[in-house]
Amino acid sequence: MAANARIVLADCREAHAELVDGLVGSLWRRRWATVVVLLRTTCDVLAKVDYVEGTAAMRAAVDNAWAILQRDRSTIYFDFIKGDRDSLVHQYKYLAGQNVTVHVGEGRSEITYSMNKGPYAGEDPRAVARQAIDWLEQYLTDIDSAAAVGAPGPGHPSASKL
Repeated sequence: MAANARIVLADCREAHAELVDGLVGSLWRRRWATVVVLLRTTCDVLAKVDYVEGTAAMRAAVDNAWAILQRDRSTIYFDFIKGDRDSLVHQYKYLAGQNVTVHVGEGRSEITYSMNKGPYAGEDPRAVARQAIDWLEQYLTDIDSAAAVGAPGPGHPSASKL
């Protein structure tokens, strides 16, 4: 079972819930960084903890899932979960940003958030992160299901297609 990865994913869900409207500056950056890092950490814990501690069926399911992920080049994984985290951690470049629109004469401003580049450019990063959380949940579920029946993992008829 991907029990340890699921703990990280649960923490990621909670951190994602803290990305509420109105966050600006370093508070937004810190909360966004938390979500981005926890998304990728879910995968690292799957590969470095659950895999090592798992059964032979679990290891086979993870190996197969990784091979399929490499072959299919999932956009949500490679361009967002991995790509955004790598950009942030290795270069401190945020691919998500905050935008402020000041309505002159109306005495109000509006804060929005958007992905700045890549395949998700223009989208609300919170929605993209939600998609990544859902994708990871299904990925872990497929691996656990495959391991439980001794199947090789996602892509096998016993698992849903990612």
